[in-house]
Amino acid sequence: NLSTAHFHNLEGWLEFAKRLVGGTLGSEEDDCSSAKLIDSVSINESIDIRSLSNVQDRDNEADNLFSEMDQITWEHVTELVNNKIHEMNASPLRAEIERRWNKWKIDLNDSSLNRNKFLSSMLRPNAEGKDILVELRLGLKTIKLLRDGIYLLLVISVSLNETDSGWESFGPNLTVSTCALSHWSGPSGNPRRVRKLTDEGVDKLLGQEPSKIFILSNVETSTTDVIGESIAYAKGQNDTLASPHQPPILFTNSIKLRRLIAEGDISNLRSYIQEIIQFAMTPKSLG
Repeated sequence: NLSTAHFHNLEGWLEFAKRLVGGTLGSEEDDCSSAKLIDSVSINESIDIRSLSNVQDRDNEADNLFSEMDQITWEHVTELVNNKIHEMNASPLRAEIERRWNKWKIDLNDSSLNRNKFLSSMLRPNAEGKDILVELRLGLKTIKLLRDGIYLLLVISVSLNETDSGWESFGPNLTVSTCALSHWSGPSGNPRRVRKLTDEGVDKLLGQEPSKIFILSNVETSTTDVIGESIAYAKGQNDTLASPHQPPILFTNSIKLRRLIAEGDISNLRSYIQEIIQFAMTPKSLG
């Protein structure tokens, strides 16, 4: 927030960057409007300027910058998740979440490739498409989104498995993915427009999700309401929930789930999770 960037042809650069992220970093409708950017008509050079005279030099500089920013982002994310766990009421749930998080952190610290894959996957749902450059969403502006995504992922992991299976699978044939965004740019192939995840396009958001389990960590609406809205939007369409593709088992950060987390009783939490799974396995009518 203390940084200012100077650009030649700021309007062109900003339009290009906004197009690459669909107009949002995932937090608000106006994420791309708050950056401190200045249109500069003069060239400012420092006395220690380094000239990047060829493509390889520029590529190396970009890789080094990306690596440094990736590490800084990860350090802030881990701190926020640590604080989130410490703020929980003392309970068996908190103890198990902390144990798993400490194990996950070791694995993620050891591999920058796995860590980048882990964090980036939370900032672009499958339906949004590959033309969204998720790397531009990964940074200090989105660390709170990532904190919430990792935290709810840990909660669901503990609720589904007594034995830790890691962050990519919750058991045999139970692949899992998390969308930590609260806003997105809509389904690929449609005109880009910033909207909440549960607004128009939610049917494609769910219908094009390949994982068996899908977590919407920044959606506080109940699972049943989200499914109901997705069915309503899908009426008359042929490529979403109306298709043979089985929608994922959906988890949201609902009021009831938050209450159960606060109580800290793992058995009650597991019973609730099983209710959601049973609901997901019940055939839905498009009406």
